[in-house]
Amino acid sequence: MVFAILLALVWQTPTIAPREEPDRTGGIVLVEQQGDVEAKYFHEPDQPPVDASESASAASSAESAASAASSAAALPDAADLPPLLAGDAVLPALADLPATTDGLFQSPSLTTGGRPQLPSGTDIAAVLAEDAARLAAGQPAGSPTRVSLFGSPAASGRTFVFLIDRSKSMGGDGLNALAAAEPHLRAALDILQPEHQFQLVAYDQRCHYVKERQLLPATSDNKQAALSFYSQLAAHGKTDHDLALHSVARLRPDVIFLLSDGGDPHLTDAQILAVRRAGGNRTAIHCIQFGFGPLQATSPFLRRLADATGGQFTYVNVRGMK
Repeated sequence: MVFAILLALVWQTPTIAPREEPDRTGGIVLVEQQGDVEAKYFHEPDQPPVDASESASAASSAESAASAASSAAALPDAADLPPLLAGDAVLPALADLPATTDGLFQSPSLTTGGRPQLPSGTDIAAVLAEDAARLAAGQPAGSPTRVSLFGSPAASGRTFVFLIDRSKSMGGDGLNALAAAEPHLRAALDILQPEHQFQLVAYDQRCHYVKERQLLPATSDNKQAALSFYSQLAAHGKTDHDLALHSVARLRPDVIFLLSDGGDPHLTDAQILAVRRAGGNRTAIHCIQFGFGPLQATSPFLRRLADATGGQFTYVNVRGMK
């Protein structure tokens, strides 16, 4: 009976499951005790946390240092290096060096104002003669000749450019100046000799040259090519006087004959000055302006262009032309 009661009690006692405990961190605490001074406790929270990137950087630095050390260890000793050959380097003797630096560096002598100064003893007359000969070498030989268009004052020179405005207003529907100018151009070309040079350029918003963009010897073939080129011109488009004048001025001729009605856009005084500079301040521009009836403007830009470059201005009334 007693055994049965004990068995029943054991059977009814509930089984207690183990309780889950949370993870807890542990640390080491250091104690510093010096005599009667209050003890100091040091534990991990007192230290700043270490960043993972800093840890990786420290590891990388350590690897680099180890690599450098191994590389240094691999370098040969000075005793193992081959000796320099006698011809590898030759240094001048001290006695061979100049006492001063005069002549080692050459630069132009300048005045106090910063202008170049010729060395003492220079034959200035010889220098000027050499410069004049150099300029003359770039110009055609022979005597200058004189050319006139539409009764204008004759222009003297060895190199000539005939610059023709071929815009629509110069054609048959306008002034018909292109047709009127052809016999005058033919007569002007007949005056030129083979030792002279010329170019005939027609322009609207572009420039059109005979053969190529350069001065041509005034041979029979080149003059005939210029007349054929001119006979095929048709009045077309608008006008860009500034572009055309700059283009031909860079050829540096003695004379430019400009044939135009002087239509818009007019050149400003600043543009006229720039054209003169483009010609090296030596090219005379003779302007032939076409119009219906008497000249209306008192100071057209073509007159100012001629005056600024040492040329002449001529006005042609197409109504009075036969």
